[in-house]
Amino acid sequence: MKHILFIVNPIAGGRDKGVLERLIPRRLDPQRFRWSLACSEHPGHAHELALQSDADTVVAVGGDGTVNEVASALAGTGRVLGILPCGSGDGLARHLHLSRNFDLALRTVNDYDVRAIDHGTMNGRPFFCTCGVGLDALVSEEFARSTTRGLRTYVAKTVETWQHFTPETYSLTIDGEAVTTRAVLITAGNANQWGNEGFITPLASLTDGLIDVTVLRPFSPLEIPDLAARIFTKRIARSAHVDYYRCRRLTIHRENPGAAHMDGDPLQLGTDIDIRIAPERLRIIIPSQSENKL
Repeated sequence: MKHILFIVNPIAGGRDKGVLERLIPRRLDPQRFRWSLACSEHPGHAHELALQSDADTVVAVGGDGTVNEVASALAGTGRVLGILPCGSGDGLARHLHLSRNFDLALRTVNDYDVRAIDHGTMNGRPFFCTCGVGLDALVSEEFARSTTRGLRTYVAKTVETWQHFTPETYSLTIDGEAVTTRAVLITAGNANQWGNEGFITPLASLTDGLIDVTVLRPFSPLEIPDLAARIFTKRIARSAHVDYYRCRRLTIHRENPGAAHMDGDPLQLGTDIDIRIAPERLRIIIPSQSENKL
């Protein structure tokens, strides 16, 4: 009998998580699974709980930040990750076509269809969805400070940040090939989106052993509507302002240290950033219909 630990971020997405104690025993087969539940109390606590647990499977109940904390504890161990998505973006869960309805997501956990997927590392730290530098990193900082969540807040913070933003010059090494570019943002994707169906690396696969890289070069404010439309319709890679790469390793050199983002959370990094792929390092529960879309 497998032991499943549910780690709940009680503040993720502003949703009521109290229903889980009623739903879990209804949806999990008691002949196959026993379960327990714990709540994270501070940043990093979900990671600690996952490390300390002897559960075969740990289900992250939260957004991409909670998923990152739990998944980084499980990657490479053979233990299995599940996700009940309820965050602001839920990029990895959306890539996997996981339902945000708790009842349907629990049915997926009960089906227990497990696959191995890749993850990336940014200066040695695991990420599972996207990471990068530039405008979206600064927006991530502003979004983290906000008292409201959701796509509307993210768009508002993007507009505010854009008004005083200056693109930077970056020196990139892409699988050994040197490129110098001036960019608004550089996003590396293991999954195909930031979240909220914003497909910044639309061609990304979780199982191809590659990182997808979108370099968005400077553009006119008049072109913002077209670029936004392309992001939400999986066409950003074909923009005249985008250089799109697929690689196993990306290094970024910038003139000054500053903001970066990883799985939706902001962080500060130095002038040199090393991004790599770690193939098939994470075992994860997926909906059966997602098998050919990883």
